[in-house]
Amino acid sequence: MNTEHNENTDQIDSLKTYIAVIQHEIKYLRTKPEPHKDEHINNTLTILEHRVRGLKQQKDKLEYKELKNKQRS
Repeated sequence: MNTEHNENTDQIDSLKTYIAVIQHEIKYLRTKPEPHKDEHINNTLTILEHRVRGLKQQKDKLEYKELKNKQRS
């Protein structure tokens, strides 16, 4: 295994963990009584959901790069 592969794999694993943690927080916030009526919780949910989408895109790009590297080997 080369260093680039290890770094990409580590980054992908970190992103997966980070995404899971944020998704857990989103689920928790949705359990709050009437979150749709609390503007702060609603804004936080919107920001966290946007962050998850961005992290998933970043993870997908790294996974694509890994796939291309494996195909070259």
